[in-house]
This record gives sequence, C-alpha cells and structure tokens, in this order.
Amino acid sequence: MCYRLNAKLDGATDRLVYDYVRDHMLDEGEKLPSFATWAKQLRTARSFHGQKKNQPRAARPHGKSIVLQDQV
Repeated sequence: MCYRLNAKLDGATDRLVYDYVRDHMLDEGEKLPSFATWAKQLRTARSFHGQKKNQPRAARPHGKSIVLQDQV
C-alpha cells in the first residue's frame, strides 16, 4: 500500500480516516479489520511512538485547578 499525505484528513477523527482508507486506499482483495480492532492497533502504535492524540489540558493554563482564575 502506498502511504501519502492527505491535507483534507489533517485533524480528522479516527473514524473518518478509517472510512477514507477503506474507500480509497485499499488494493483489490485487501480488507481492513473491524474499526474497533483497527482503532486498538492505532492506539498501540501511537503509544509505541510516544504520540498522543488528545491533549487533556489543551488551551488551558497549567496548574492544579481546572477552574479558571476569574471563576474563583
């Protein structure tokens, strides 16, 4: 399979990427595993490479409290 960058998939959900690969990138006779299996394999690959999909505190200041200073 040929891997290439696709700008319209930048920031897409795992489900959208799975559907795109299933519909556009498979050669004749190739099959993807179920989405649940594929997503688990993707999480394992991200973990192995030290990549994180979600940033739990993205766009929020770092600190112990989840409440903003003006909400106290």
